[in-house]
Amino acid sequence: MNPIGGANRHFGRSRASILLARGSRGGWACLTLRLRARLVGIVRAMSRTLVFNAVLWVAMGFVSCSRTSAEQPEPSLGRSVHAQTSFHVIRERWLLSTWDERLALESSLEAFRQRHRTDPLTRVAEAYLALLALHRGDSRKALALAHEVQQGPAGNTRDLSLLVQGAILARRGEPEAALQILDPLVGKLMDSFAQDLLHETVVNTAVYAHRWFQAIVYMNEWVHAANEADAPTVRKRIEALLHGFPPAALDTALRAMSTRQKDIWELALREALATHLARIAVTRSDPNLAKSLLETARTTVSEDELVPLARLATSAGGAPRIIDARVGWLVETVSPAVSDRSAHALAGGLEVFKPQADAQNTAQTMSQAATGPPNLVFHDVSSGDSRQDAMDSLVRDGVSIVVGGYDPAGASELAAYAESHSIAVVLLVAPVPPPQQPRFSFILGEADFSWSDLRASQAVSQVEVGKSARLGPGNPPELPYSYDCEGIPARVGDTSFPVASWKSQKIEAVAIDGSAQCARRVLTDLQAIRYSPRVYLGLEAREAASAFSNDSILVASCGYFDSDLASIRAWRDFSGHDPTWFQALGRDAAWLARTAVEPLPRHTLTDVRDVMKAREETQSRLAHAQGVLWTTKSSGFGGSRTMPRIIHWVSMSDKRR
Repeated sequence: MNPIGGANRHFGRSRASILLARGSRGGWACLTLRLRARLVGIVRAMSRTLVFNAVLWVAMGFVSCSRTSAEQPEPSLGRSVHAQTSFHVIRERWLLSTWDERLALESSLEAFRQRHRTDPLTRVAEAYLALLALHRGDSRKALALAHEVQQGPAGNTRDLSLLVQGAILARRGEPEAALQILDPLVGKLMDSFAQDLLHETVVNTAVYAHRWFQAIVYMNEWVHAANEADAPTVRKRIEALLHGFPPAALDTALRAMSTRQKDIWELALREALATHLARIAVTRSDPNLAKSLLETARTTVSEDELVPLARLATSAGGAPRIIDARVGWLVETVSPAVSDRSAHALAGGLEVFKPQADAQNTAQTMSQAATGPPNLVFHDVSSGDSRQDAMDSLVRDGVSIVVGGYDPAGASELAAYAESHSIAVVLLVAPVPPPQQPRFSFILGEADFSWSDLRASQAVSQVEVGKSARLGPGNPPELPYSYDCEGIPARVGDTSFPVASWKSQKIEAVAIDGSAQCARRVLTDLQAIRYSPRVYLGLEAREAASAFSNDSILVASCGYFDSDLASIRAWRDFSGHDPTWFQALGRDAAWLARTAVEPLPRHTLTDVRDVMKAREETQSRLAHAQGVLWTTKSSGFGGSRTMPRIIHWVSMSDKRR
């Protein structure tokens, strides 16, 4: 998705609104901005924290009629009467035109640029040309002109060049870099055509970056800057953008608006948020959202919407908070397979979150509480339980990262929660469907085996169809020698799988992408008839190999699984065996999560601004945490949201050497 509309998108104002703005806004607008800046100063004196995604007051903070920078702005005035008069005609037409109509001024601007090369107004002409190139989609020309304009003195003209550069970065899909440039421009006094482009660009860019709360701040500035003639159009654009927001983020923002500095937030924006959420609550029959709206926006919601909301409102969850440095851990028992994975992952996680040594006395224990180590908070999810409720419970318990996701569907649920609630989640299995442009969802594990995509499998992809037996969970396609791992012997005493047929047909290899239990049954059957084809065991099945002395077994390996790494050697010495795949994943997830929460203060954060800022910082630390992991040679996510990993194959004979 492109955060900015296409090259021909209309982002100009109407002729009537331009005339209205030129005739009436100048004096009182500056006074209003000064008062708003003073109000922000009061708020900042009360609290030094940033708001929501570390930005809720930031946009307000840039609202000022005078710059505090040591570099003073210089007005762009012509050096000659001829230059001033010539450009005045162009500028008048520019201000009264739409963007498509302004394209007709390009030749006049180029002519002015050639005739008055050294005149200060030439920079303004070049800024206009850069904007036209941006409108046409000619990013190369727009960027070249913008860089040229930027070399001049500070002021409105340079701001236009920065606006062009930020918009280009946004269109290239670099929202973070774009916001670095665009954010300081928000709240500055600019011409109405530039303000409109800036507001739409910065809002779209923040939405593209999943900076939901920052986008709401920018929307507030957009509504505030719009005059009466433009207000309906701006509101329609904002209402359209709200469809891309997670409802949970909008609900959190509306709660903040209703309790803190109400006069800062534009009524039109609060109404838009409340109306949008009311429709979602009624459409989805969401009682929690309905009650939240009645608590925070009863006077903002229309009379027609109050009745259905009142019928829906039965209960709602508590507000988010962060307590000390807590990591949430979902322990799932929804099925035997998931239960087994969850137990193994937890065992690996406890390797990192080991119980602390007994304190010598109570005083010592209390002194450690202020700076104590991060700790785990568990929540069980049994068959029939809601993962959404489990996540809500962990959030109320004050965690800032959650580890879970033991099957593709469950991981997808957690990913959706992570993105909508802006809380980091480490997933031990790749979700299906995957999240789009994730920010808070971190995929540590691999994709589960699927018969529909054998090329992405681990073991099965290593063997040839027709010459090998292939086993995996689920119903296999109608291909020769393909089997569900849950094979059951026809009679007591029979093998679980038709290994005698494989032997008579001279099957060259057996590939198993199922569980370790499945692999043990296959290997037991093969051993019973003394048949030793090559056997490929995937990452989860590999633990079964240790009980068999067959040198023809090859196991999938990655990272430091089969190395003499000190921490893995210590695990072997203690447990008597190599870590399983999910034990290793649990250990790595716990290490990454602990590293990310370690810097958090050891007290409770309840102000939603502080909570959202801490969550944002925590996910950033998680994305860039570095260390020695067991399941990959990579030192961490490296800023991405999927762990890089190379899988290779190791024979059991090599492992025993």
